[in-house]
Formats: sequence, structure tokens, C-alpha cells
Amino acid sequence: LAVPGGLIYESAPNHDAQVYVRLATNGFALLAPLLRPMPKGAKEELLGAALETVAAAVRDCPTSMSAFDKYVPQLVPILRAKAATSLEVLRSAVRLLGAMGVRASARRVMHDPATAEGLMHVLSFPDSSSQRLHVAIIAALEDMRDTGTLANLLAVEGAPETFWREAHSRNKDVNGPSRGLIGTAMTSAVCRRRLGLRERTKRIVELVEKMTADAPVREEYVVAD
Repeated sequence: LAVPGGLIYESAPNHDAQVYVRLATNGFALLAPLLRPMPKGAKEELLGAALETVAAAVRDCPTSMSAFDKYVPQLVPILRAKAATSLEVLRSAVRLLGAMGVRASARRVMHDPATAEGLMHVLSFPDSSSQRLHVAIIAALEDMRDTGTLANLLAVEGAPETFWREAHSRNKDVNGPSRGLIGTAMTSAVCRRRLGLRERTKRIVELVEKMTADAPVREEYVVAD
């Protein structure tokens, strides 16, 4: 956040507060029962608040991440219940998953085919917020360099278009890892097929043909034999 006078403030984790939350909740054991899909008809504000609290508590804090490791699998049923869960709760779950992105426990959740639809549902919405929800998840996926995980995500309808869109983002924190993801996907035959490279190439050729078919001829050149 830039303010008059040339000062720049950047959001950063408060480690004292993070340690307090971890200790006050007995290593997140008191919050863990809240991290589960809500019964049908129940309000989801409590679940969303619990997810956001944990996400803030573990962000860039290795000790808090380690304490929350054993509870990360509880995100699977939340992401799996995409149809019955609000977008805001799914966003909170993905934010927590991104905050834990460097941990093996979170990467196992990303690799799980059951979470692919929920994860891609969140990523399919352009992220123009200051918190940049997509950055942490895409960076974690790019760092994994796991074609199996990418194949699971690319199997979701609309996923290829989402990754191509992010690869053309103006935000360098997003487009760099996104291009790395596409580069990794191109090393796998399954991922290449799901990226739809042939179809995209055909669309580009058709677009160029339409642009040039009715264009006026400005100059002609004769090539001598």
C-alpha cells in the first residue's frame, strides 16, 4: 500500500499473534473440530472464520505449520463438497491450503483427485484482490513440478483456460509460476493432451485467416524464378 510521502506498507505476518493463536488453541486442536463441512442449511460463517484464522496463524510461520500438519487432511471433504459449499468458504479453504503450500501434507491434498474440482473452481475466478489468493497456490503447484497433480487439475472442465489466462496475467508473481506450470505440463503426454494445444493452435490459425481474408491488398511483390 503506497501512501503520500513515498512510504510503502506491506502486509506481513505477526509472529507473536501467530504463536498466541497456536498456544491458545492447544496447537489448533480446539479449532480443528470446526474445520469440517457444515450440515445442510447451517450458516457457514463459523467455518469460514475458522479457516481464515488458521490461514493467518500459519502464514510464513514454520512452527505453526508443523503444528497444523495433522489437520490439513480435513480440507479434503470441504473442497470435495464444492456443490454444497459457498465460494467464500472454498476461497478460505484454498487460502489455508496455499499458506501451507510448502508442507508435504498440503501437497498431498493438492494431489488428491477429489479436491481438484473445488480447487479449480476457486482458481477459475480472476483474482484481482490485494491479497492475491492465487499466488500462493500457483507458486506451490509450480514448485511441486508434479505432472500427476497437474493432470488431475487439467482434467477439470475449464482448467486449461484458467492456467492459460493466469500465464498472461500482468502480475509477475502470477504469470511466472503459471508459465512454469504450463512448461511442466508440456513434459507429460497426458497433460499436453488436456492442455488442448492442437485446438488452441487451430483457433489461432483460424483467427489469423479471418483477419487477413478480407483485408485490402496494400502491396504486391513478384518473386523472380
